[in-house]
Amino acid sequence: MKNLLSKFFNKNGLIVTLLLGLIVSVVASRIENLIQKQRYLELLQIEIRTNYLTALRTINATASELSTQTFPYFSTAVYEAGLESGYILTISPLLQSQIMSIYNPFLQETNHFVKQQSMIVEEYNRGWQKCVFEQTLESNDPSSFCAKEKQLKEFADQVITSELKQYISTSVEKELQEISNKFNPTQNRLKSPLLRLLMGTEVLGIQK
Repeated sequence: MKNLLSKFFNKNGLIVTLLLGLIVSVVASRIENLIQKQRYLELLQIEIRTNYLTALRTINATASELSTQTFPYFSTAVYEAGLESGYILTISPLLQSQIMSIYNPFLQETNHFVKQQSMIVEEYNRGWQKCVFEQTLESNDPSSFCAKEKQLKEFADQVITSELKQYISTSVEKELQEISNKFNPTQNRLKSPLLRLLMGTEVLGIQK
């Protein structure tokens, strides 16, 4: 034991120990970065596919469903995190450019458009609700005294939701579908022995 310890604590032994420690540290750092990058890419895949499903639900929804439920919102949080971390730059250049173009300008402009349209619908809805409230307080029949406000509200619902569905159908849905089909880092993990060893093989339904 003394001989073994002396070998590590002499000059040459210390150098070897330091080199081994450095190698272990570098390998551990590389593995951690590999796992973090893979996690990010799979989160981005989930975000893209979730946005695609949001687009489909919006296109297939009725005017009543869109006006009575929350207007669609397309998430960009994971994409923006990738810009800060630099992980987005690890994707192949062609696919990277497609992803970046769908997020900016398409999804950002779509979220802005949705916000504007929802504000208009909400304005007409508030006008109708205010009329109903006031006429109810006066013991009047809201269906008779608020017919104009109700008609304006319903007209706004129909026109704006129709424009919204058309906008998403022509500007967003096809691009998201194409990227969803091409970008599949989850399958890359499942095909990689190293990533399977480090991260396992479990996947969410949306990743399949």
